[in-house]
Amino acid sequence: MTTETDTGLDRVERSLPIDASAEDVWELVCRPGWWINDGDIEPDLMPVATSGVQLVRHPQQGNFEVHTLHADPPRYLSYRWLNENATEGTTVEFFLEDRAGGITLRVVESGFETLALTAAERENTVAEHQEGWGIELLAARTFVAGA
Repeated sequence: MTTETDTGLDRVERSLPIDASAEDVWELVCRPGWWINDGDIEPDLMPVATSGVQLVRHPQQGNFEVHTLHADPPRYLSYRWLNENATEGTTVEFFLEDRAGGITLRVVESGFETLALTAAERENTVAEHQEGWGIELLAARTFVAGA
């Protein structure tokens, strides 16, 4: 079960326990844009690099630029991601935290208030991302378990 934190309209935070090592989970999170999908992680669509800017092309979701900001393997990774034609985006941080039997994967996405959205659009976007990260964390757990 994912846990969520009410963080207002600038940030989404979710976490999920995964019965795997930090190194195994890192193999997924270090792939820029792994979370851009329809609920099933598609390894053939994920870039492999962990630095610089990667273009992630998803047949249904579209194209995204994913900028790697900081990596501290296998515990922390941050990206800035935006639609290919956008000039603004949000920052996504992944934290891999030890727990008995595995790790907790925590994601924090922030920067929604910098997006050129109305208050209603921002509220809707945050709600969509809150739900979406719950789906993506479950997909991550399934993917790592099957790897």
